[in-house]
Amino acid sequence: MLVAVVSARTTPATGYELSIYAQTPDAFWVGVGAATAVGLVTSLFARPAASRVLGLVLGVSSYAAVVGLPLLRGYHYFGRGDGMTHLGWTRGLLVGNNEVFSMFYPGIHTFAIFVGESTGLPLTRSLLYVVFAFAVVFALFVPMCAWALTGDLRTTAVATFSGFLLLPITNISTQLVPHTTTQTVLFAPVVVYLLVRYLRSDRGGTLVPTGAGTLLAVALAALVVYHPQQALNFLLMLATICGLQLVARRWISHPSVTEPRRVYAQTGFLAVFWMAWSHGHERFRSGATNAVGEISKALTGGGGVAADTAQRGGSLTEIGSGLFEIFLKIFSVAGVYSAVTAALLLVALFGRLGGDDDIEPSFHRYMAGALVPVAALFGLYVLGSVSTQAFRHLGFLLVFVTLVGAVGIGRGWRLLSDRLPRAPVGSAVAVFLAVAIVVSALTVFPSPWIYLPSQHVSEQSMSGYETTFEHATVSDGVYSVRGDADRFADAHYARKVPNTPFGSVNETAMRTSLSTYHGTGWYLAVSEADRKREVLAYDQLRYSRESFALVRTQRGVSSVVDNGGFELYYVSG
Repeated sequence: MLVAVVSARTTPATGYELSIYAQTPDAFWVGVGAATAVGLVTSLFARPAASRVLGLVLGVSSYAAVVGLPLLRGYHYFGRGDGMTHLGWTRGLLVGNNEVFSMFYPGIHTFAIFVGESTGLPLTRSLLYVVFAFAVVFALFVPMCAWALTGDLRTTAVATFSGFLLLPITNISTQLVPHTTTQTVLFAPVVVYLLVRYLRSDRGGTLVPTGAGTLLAVALAALVVYHPQQALNFLLMLATICGLQLVARRWISHPSVTEPRRVYAQTGFLAVFWMAWSHGHERFRSGATNAVGEISKALTGGGGVAADTAQRGGSLTEIGSGLFEIFLKIFSVAGVYSAVTAALLLVALFGRLGGDDDIEPSFHRYMAGALVPVAALFGLYVLGSVSTQAFRHLGFLLVFVTLVGAVGIGRGWRLLSDRLPRAPVGSAVAVFLAVAIVVSALTVFPSPWIYLPSQHVSEQSMSGYETTFEHATVSDGVYSVRGDADRFADAHYARKVPNTPFGSVNETAMRTSLSTYHGTGWYLAVSEADRKREVLAYDQLRYSRESFALVRTQRGVSSVVDNGGFELYYVSG
């Protein structure tokens, strides 16, 4: 592991990197792969419990090295698009342009400011440490949930390496960048762990406070502050569990349903806190309006799923891929875990899991019901429109698929070992986890492997746009390839810039007619990231290599800034 970390640390990025995988030294991947393999085998098969724990520590260390690669490789920033906007919001809080309580979800921004002010790090770094922290928290609390549920070290080991898969990160609307939805999803296992501890706590009456209950209330409040939409998912789940507990108390006497502590008080607290926090926020009103619109489309059959899917499929076909290939790369492992999850929940509902513990079967029964409303929301969003909202709900669902699927694999291992030779069964589980880790690791970060460019923001790009906003007459208009300039403006000004036209240019204009595309007297920004994304990741689908070269040859186009990774042109006509 030490060799891997040192090799990555001593090979910092010198410019925009299209793929963090390809540009990271091979020594890093060999070291991390060896450490993960040793940790996996040791934690699953070593007899002394201490050796298994050491195997888990080694595995967690290798996982942390991978998710911390943008930090290890010295990336200036990692998170284009929404990540740049969140950087701007954080700067706005720091300098006083924004107020904490005026923001709908200020959680990660205040966290980043705390890290930055405590360590002296710039916000571009402290935000990446926040992203890293949430990714590590996810990997730690998935096995803690499994241990709290089962008390079985082998199942906990399976859950640990299942957490390394990062199934909720799909790079569709959840990414390892500063992105409030993603960080809230990765925080969810903390809430689930406290929920399990609360269900197991001694019952002295529904409203009698407990330590686990108090911590659960704090975690639920934090969930709202990090992102109210994901907190609403949890509210729907807890409300469903309340309904199941009420039904069980009135009509069912089986102890495995009635034994866990009631969650009525926690659900009521979350509902009140969520409504108090969301009330009056414009972002809540606009989000609710959009949600109702998309759900209405789904219910009335007016969604655009077929057209949107065909458009995306057509673009992938043009560059030699297809939706099926992308689906397999991103969702194949999640599909297996989903199947195992469904099997375990069905057994919990209609069969008997065995053992003397009543809490674990009850938890699985609760999940079987509680996941239904969230899954229904996901389905309605998909039918209404293929939007980022749908895949945000999917990311949330995949948290529970990871946990319950890992427990199901652990239980299946134990069941099959009683009927088949133990060595082949254990070897099959280890091989499956190893393959799943490799497949999932390839999609943790966006790369040409899944036809996406890296979220890397180089220092040259950042400084180039900062020079533009500080010295150019931006009111004339700043245009770019695919319109990235407005996101850099968000990061620089820490607010939306009124009356400033931002937009994009097409390939035809870049080749022949920039002077007539937006009139005269405007700026065109072209970065190294633009070139590599369009030429290499998208295989010249919309912009050819030649179109970038022809920009500076056009009449009326003057080079204003060129720092090696960013160029700014003034189009005078």
